[in-house]
Amino acid sequence: MGLGVQIDVYAERMTDTQLGIFCLMGVFATLCIGYLLTALVKNICRIKNKLLRAMIYYITIALLLLDPLYLSFFCSFLAAGI
Repeated sequence: MGLGVQIDVYAERMTDTQLGIFCLMGVFATLCIGYLLTALVKNICRIKNKLLRAMIYYITIALLLLDPLYLSFFCSFLAAGI
């Protein structure tokens, strides 16, 4: 397993609705955190440490773009081999 966390669930014990909600919650959480960081931009800009500011900037961009890009484009290529 590479970097990150993998969650294993018993999909056969879940209804289609439960499985759909489970799959969407990761995307929802990622987008919420990204928008939260965007809302806190004035506070983040007050941070004196340039490295920390840059890290938060790129983390915000990654959180706002990674899941939507994966779900809309890359999923068809990456999941095709599974």
